[in-house]
Amino acid sequence: MNTASISNAIQAICTLHDGTFKATTPNGIAVVSSRVLGYGEIDQLLTYAQYLASHDKANAAGKLTSDNVRTYLAAALRSCGTISLMTCVKQNIPSFWPGNTGSSTKENSISVNSNTNVNSNSRNAHSSDNKNGEGRSTSMITAHS
Repeated sequence: MNTASISNAIQAICTLHDGTFKATTPNGIAVVSSRVLGYGEIDQLLTYAQYLASHDKANAAGKLTSDNVRTYLAAALRSCGTISLMTCVKQNIPSFWPGNTGSSTKENSISVNSNTNVNSNSRNAHSSDNKNGEGRSTSMITAHS
């Protein structure tokens, strides 16, 4: 098992949770976010990032992987701006409905390597986390071109 690839995806999730996310979109735009996300919001953002990865013609594999997760998370954050993630995902993914993320967990995971997946539906029982993603963020997402 390649622990370096697992740690890249996990580190991306951790930086989203603590408000220190930095990455570059597929178009080369730097995104810095101080927006602190709960695990439900991170799940929504991963859903959108997975959608973006699967619809990007430049992404030959058509999948969200540990190697490209930061890139597509940056694209998703940039696209959403400061609106709630639930609203953003509903507006940008055709036929998206909360809880309707696919018929198998394989569709809801980040591919780490051929033998291992990091499930994007993981939840942590932090009572202070905004799990529904409906709140508006007052923190900043900055894009640099």
